[in-house]
Amino acid sequence: MITLEEFSELLFVAGSEWTVCYVYDEESDLYLKAEGEHPEPLFSLCSAYKPSMYLKPRYAKAEVRGFYALERNALAVWIEVSDK
Repeated sequence: MITLEEFSELLFVAGSEWTVCYVYDEESDLYLKAEGEHPEPLFSLCSAYKPSMYLKPRYAKAEVRGFYALERNALAVWIEVSDK
């Protein structure tokens, strides 16, 4: 598995176009977003800053369980958040 921080490092590279990731902790929310609904995300990522610099470790180190490309510069990402 890949962590959200690792996923972010792959996604946001220097000089790339602006991208936004809507992050969810429920698989059903990921599917709703992919179908055009508007579930409330946990948060969104939209910069090349490492998530560990501004997120709690439980989110930055959460495992990415799946994602959808919503449009050219938007993704919906499902993470599994540890209770630790």
